[in-house]
Amino acid sequence: MSEATGTQIHAHEILNLVGDNDGQLTREDLSAKVLEKFGPDARFFACFAEDLSIDELLPALFERQKLAETDGKLHLQRHNMC
Repeated sequence: MSEATGTQIHAHEILNLVGDNDGQLTREDLSAKVLEKFGPDARFFACFAEDLSIDELLPALFERQKLAETDGKLHLQRHNMC
């Protein structure tokens, strides 16, 4: 089930995409999945911000250590999820 408010989608949806494909997606793969699932105008929110594009959200998720990247592949940092 999608956690959405109006036209904004909760950042957990992105984290879930990474978690479901842990260690298999590159940033480009994730962007393509987001485009396919949510469309080109998707906006995201989290406890720290709202109305973010995927290009604005991803750096924030890395900064907050919710995502990590190893050898170009994305990994969910489950211990840092709220």
